[in-house]
Amino acid sequence: MSRVFDPRHPWALDIRQLQSSSEPLRGAFDFPAPERIGGEMIAVEPGAPVRLALELFETEDGVSVTGRFQAPTVGQCSRCLEPFAGSVESSFREFFSFAPAQDEEEAPVVIAGKIDVEQPVIDSVVLGFPLAPLCEPGCPGLCVECGALLAAEPPGHSHEQIDPRWSVLREKFALPEDVSHAEADDVDLSGPKEVGGAS
Repeated sequence: MSRVFDPRHPWALDIRQLQSSSEPLRGAFDFPAPERIGGEMIAVEPGAPVRLALELFETEDGVSVTGRFQAPTVGQCSRCLEPFAGSVESSFREFFSFAPAQDEEEAPVVIAGKIDVEQPVIDSVVLGFPLAPLCEPGCPGLCVECGALLAAEPPGHSHEQIDPRWSVLREKFALPEDVSHAEADDVDLSGPKEVGGAS
């Protein structure tokens, strides 16, 4: 649900200068992000420095806005689960009507000489975020066996896979957990040996 329009909000931009000019109005605005933009895995945090560059052009029915948004991001890598910092850039186009909106499905409107660009900005940023954010393109992730961070492990980090068929024998003959196939082949599985000769 969208918030009630607040002319004092950072996303509310005064366009009265545009209405007295036949030329497009261009400008850049720098302000701290008033709220979190994004989801659990990646987002622009509240207070992060935001830069919003806009070009506005007035038509007979309203104002056409083209914008570009830039801000730093924080996230959690979807492979290694480590936190990382990055940035996001997104662009958007929106039309603001002079006519009052009849319902929420209609175009946003100009109110008291101001427009609210919050929703188009948020929509463009969220759609631009990756579904599975990565700390870096080649992130190797975590070891599926022990959960170790592979980027911090020596090259070739691996675990020898034990044939599950040896599990019963391991319990019966007290084989160590890390016994290899070759070592297991050398184990005498013939059972207890008789000591001494027949009487």
